[in-house]
Amino acid sequence: MASSRATDIMTGLRVLKAGSGERWAAEQYRGASRHAADAGIVTAERSGRVQGIGSLGMAVVLALVLLAAGYRVLAGEMEIGTLVSVVGVAVFCEEPVRLITAMVSIFARSHGAA
Repeated sequence: MASSRATDIMTGLRVLKAGSGERWAAEQYRGASRHAADAGIVTAERSGRVQGIGSLGMAVVLALVLLAAGYRVLAGEMEIGTLVSVVGVAVFCEEPVRLITAMVSIFARSHGAA
Protein backbone atom coordinates (compact mmCIF):
# COMPACT_ATOMS: atom_id res chain seq x y z
CA MET A 1 0.00 0.00 0.00
CA ALA A 2 2.84 2.37 0.84
CA SER A 3 4.59 1.72 -2.46
CA SER A 4 1.37 2.24 -4.43
CA ARG A 5 0.83 5.53 -2.56
CA ALA A 6 4.36 6.61 -3.42
CA THR A 7 3.79 5.70 -7.07
CA ASP A 8 0.53 7.64 -7.16
CA ILE A 9 2.19 10.66 -5.56
CA MET A 10 5.13 10.60 -7.95
CA THR A 11 2.81 10.20 -10.93
CA GLY A 12 0.70 13.19 -9.92
CA LEU A 13 3.46 15.30 -8.39
CA ARG A 14 2.99 18.21 -10.81
CA VAL A 15 -0.72 18.33 -10.08
CA LEU A 16 -0.10 18.12 -6.34
CA LYS A 17 2.40 20.98 -6.48
CA ALA A 18 0.04 23.09 -8.54
CA GLY A 19 -2.81 22.54 -6.08
CA SER A 20 -0.63 22.81 -2.94
CA GLY A 21 -1.39 19.19 -2.09
CA GLU A 22 2.14 18.21 -1.16
CA ARG A 23 1.46 18.26 2.58
CA TRP A 24 -1.68 16.13 2.17
CA ALA A 25 0.20 13.64 -0.04
CA ALA A 26 3.06 13.44 2.45
CA GLU A 27 0.62 12.76 5.30
CA GLN A 28 -1.10 10.05 3.27
CA TYR A 29 2.23 8.40 2.51
CA ARG A 30 3.39 8.64 6.14
CA GLY A 31 0.20 6.95 7.31
CA ALA A 32 0.55 4.10 4.81
CA SER A 33 4.25 3.73 5.58
CA ARG A 34 3.61 3.67 9.35
CA HIS A 35 0.92 1.04 8.87
CA ALA A 36 3.30 -1.10 6.76
CA ALA A 37 6.07 -0.76 9.35
CA ASP A 38 3.73 -1.76 12.18
CA ALA A 39 2.54 -4.79 10.22
CA GLY A 40 6.16 -5.78 9.55
CA ILE A 41 7.02 -5.57 13.23
CA VAL A 42 4.02 -7.69 14.21
CA THR A 43 4.88 -10.27 11.55
CA ALA A 44 8.52 -10.47 12.65
CA GLU A 45 7.49 -10.81 16.29
CA ARG A 46 5.06 -13.62 15.56
CA SER A 47 7.53 -15.38 13.26
CA GLY A 48 10.11 -15.26 16.04
CA ARG A 49 7.63 -16.72 18.49
CA VAL A 50 6.77 -19.58 16.13
CA GLN A 51 10.44 -20.41 15.56
CA GLY A 52 11.18 -20.16 19.27
CA ILE A 53 8.30 -22.45 20.18
CA GLY A 54 9.40 -24.94 17.53
CA SER A 55 12.99 -24.95 18.78
CA LEU A 56 11.92 -25.20 22.41
CA GLY A 57 9.54 -28.04 21.59
CA MET A 58 12.23 -30.01 19.81
CA ALA A 59 14.69 -29.40 22.65
CA VAL A 60 12.15 -30.73 25.16
CA VAL A 61 11.44 -33.79 23.01
CA LEU A 62 15.16 -34.52 22.60
CA ALA A 63 15.72 -34.11 26.35
CA LEU A 64 12.85 -36.46 27.16
CA VAL A 65 14.11 -39.07 24.68
CA LEU A 66 17.61 -38.81 26.12
CA LEU A 67 16.35 -39.10 29.70
CA ALA A 68 14.07 -42.06 28.95
CA ALA A 69 16.74 -43.88 26.96
CA GLY A 70 19.39 -43.09 29.59
CA TYR A 71 17.17 -44.48 32.31
CA ARG A 72 16.66 -47.68 30.34
CA VAL A 73 20.44 -48.03 29.88
CA LEU A 74 21.01 -47.55 33.60
CA ALA A 75 18.26 -50.06 34.37
CA GLY A 76 19.95 -52.59 32.09
CA GLU A 77 17.05 -52.78 29.63
CA MET A 78 19.02 -51.25 26.75
CA GLU A 79 22.62 -51.24 25.50
CA ILE A 80 24.74 -48.14 24.94
CA GLY A 81 24.69 -48.69 21.16
CA THR A 82 20.90 -48.67 21.19
CA LEU A 83 20.97 -45.43 23.19
CA VAL A 84 23.18 -43.83 20.55
CA SER A 85 20.85 -45.08 17.81
CA VAL A 86 17.73 -43.76 19.56
CA VAL A 87 19.27 -40.35 20.14
CA GLY A 88 20.53 -40.29 16.54
CA VAL A 89 17.04 -40.97 15.20
CA ALA A 90 15.58 -38.28 17.46
CA VAL A 91 18.14 -35.74 16.22
CA PHE A 92 17.48 -36.83 12.63
CA CYS A 93 13.75 -36.14 13.10
CA GLU A 94 14.52 -32.65 14.38
CA GLU A 95 15.21 -31.23 10.91
CA PRO A 96 11.76 -31.96 9.39
CA VAL A 97 10.08 -30.37 12.40
CA ARG A 98 12.36 -27.33 12.09
CA LEU A 99 11.44 -27.07 8.39
CA ILE A 100 7.73 -27.18 9.24
CA THR A 101 8.09 -24.34 11.75
CA ALA A 102 10.13 -22.39 9.19
CA MET A 103 7.35 -22.89 6.62
CA VAL A 104 4.81 -21.49 9.08
CA SER A 105 7.05 -18.47 9.61
CA ILE A 106 7.54 -17.95 5.87
CA PHE A 107 3.80 -18.24 5.30
CA ALA A 108 3.17 -15.58 7.96
CA ARG A 109 5.68 -13.19 6.38
CA SER A 110 4.33 -13.74 2.87
CA HIS A 111 0.78 -13.23 4.12
CA GLY A 112 1.86 -9.97 5.75
CA ALA A 113 3.63 -8.86 2.59
CA ALA A 114 0.58 -9.65 0.48
